[in-house]
Amino acid sequence: MAFLPQLRRSPEATPIYVSSGLAFVPLARFPGYCATKAAVHSFTMSLRHQLKETGVKIIEPIPPSVASELGKASKTNEPV
Repeated sequence: MAFLPQLRRSPEATPIYVSSGLAFVPLARFPGYCATKAAVHSFTMSLRHQLKETGVKIIEPIPPSVASELGKASKTNEPV
């Protein structure tokens, strides 16, 4: 929020906040990760609303599931 005035002054600014599908369909095994990604999504939507009448574009990529330690642990019930 501290950068909001600066973003408004920069009509071509494009902040990028990386979210996750787990923001929408959380896994109970990873509540902290899912909750923070849901917060990123909510924050991104709020920024878009606040900056809708400016030239600032807010981007929120939501990458697909990938092979990672997080995904591996969720399938094998091993700790991360």
